Amino acid sequence: MPFSKAQQQAIDLRNKNILVSASAGSGKTSVLVERLCKLVLVDKISIDRILAMTFTEDAANEMKDRLKKRLQAETQTDYIQSQLALLETASICTIDGFCLSIVKNYYYKIPISYKMSKSVASSAQANKAFLDAYNEACNSINTNDFVKLKLFFSSLGKTEDDILSNIRDLINVAMSKPDSNEWIRSLMNKPCSEKTFNWFFQYFIEQIESMIEICKNMKEADEQLFSLKEENLNTCLDFLYKKDYAFFKKQFEIYFNNTPGFKKTINKVSYEKEQGEFKKIEGNILNVLYEKEEYDQDLNNNIERINTFCTLSLLTMDIFAKKKKEMEIIDFTDMEHFAYKLLKQPMIQEEVRNKYQMILVDEFQDTNELQENIIQCFARKDNVFRVGDIKQSIYGFRQARPEIMQGHMDKEDENSCLIVLDENYRSNQSIVEFNNEFYDHIMNTTFTREKLSPRRYCQSWNSQAKRCRAASCPFSLYRISKLDGKPGRKFQ
Repeated sequence: MPFSKAQQQAIDLRNKNILVSASAGSGKTSVLVERLCKLVLVDKISIDRILAMTFTEDAANEMKDRLKKRLQAETQTDYIQSQLALLETASICTIDGFCLSIVKNYYYKIPISYKMSKSVASSAQANKAFLDAYNEACNSINTNDFVKLKLFFSSLGKTEDDILSNIRDLINVAMSKPDSNEWIRSLMNKPCSEKTFNWFFQYFIEQIESMIEICKNMKEADEQLFSLKEENLNTCLDFLYKKDYAFFKKQFEIYFNNTPGFKKTINKVSYEKEQGEFKKIEGNILNVLYEKEEYDQDLNNNIERINTFCTLSLLTMDIFAKKKKEMEIIDFTDMEHFAYKLLKQPMIQEEVRNKYQMILVDEFQDTNELQENIIQCFARKDNVFRVGDIKQSIYGFRQARPEIMQGHMDKEDENSCLIVLDENYRSNQSIVEFNNEFYDHIMNTTFTREKLSPRRYCQSWNSQAKRCRAASCPFSLYRISKLDGKPGRKFQ
């Protein structure tokens, strides 16, 4: 089956940083392998000058096998035979495998021992070393601070094991950042993020606005009473818009203490629902309100807890690194961080940049910040080919950042090109339509249950891509088009 126009463009286009947004069943793997084959067979770029990074070893082996079959089917010239010989050691691997190769080649520049550069820790080794490091960190931290941290976790119904679990989670996130230590330090001494601060006031605004709306609906029952309530609540709203918590609290207390309650004369069945809702909202606000001094004290206490937690995390990371060096082992996060450290060195950076004429990255939606920075270290201005699908990003627990892919999709410069593969060759029409409808409802910026903002569609349902461009949504959603009503076909 011939390639579509978009697929052929993804295979043939050169001298650009190319991002292929490939929906499920759109022939992504076939396109990726065909591009790799053409680079070797048509462009005559030797396989040892191409870096192809996949997400799993199975995917890397499949790519090697497909390329091997294509090479074996060619007339066995000296060039083809040389490529077959190079294939076994070609840089067609996972990003961890690539990073490990960098560490093995330049270990003396870190510096670590040659043995350490080749010894990947088992899960049991890494877990024991981490637990020992955590226990040592707990013993070395300020006792009073650690007691307060334990009391805080205890107040939430958590145990000391939960502290360990949360420390491990924070370190895992930190290790996906280019500068792990600096990222953790950036969390310290922050009383409240602007986002949290805004949410705090937005909550009160929404509650007060709901109360005002109920007052308007109940004026028919008692014009004077509900006009007075509405006036007082509008004053509260003014202080909230100004983000003046102290005056808002004072005004709401005046309203609550001095404004008459519901009169018996309006306790009619027709207003029972409104009265119940009004009193419920009123109670919610009163439960959240507290003194400004208490508010400030809570913030200060939170700063102390956060600082202790971050300090404990930094100590654990430091001791863990020392223990691994003593044991002469590295784990997967070490591979990436050591590789990044090495690739930041100008001489090594230039050597690796000169070595790889072409870079291919599969499953790009599951890239994390550190991995993206590693690629950027040695990429040229126009030699990276990336393939992914934001809808298929499932490795958030491994710190995958699909917004990195979205950033490349939004990039507009002379060296960048976005190609969309939206035609499904695998599934029948009902499955395609179900998935389109399903993702219409769940796809959004934060992967929460929020609905998308109003959309605009570029094409009709069953033709070309339907691109979702919500004003508040930095993700693009592409509908999957079905070519015909018959069962889908895969590319061979």
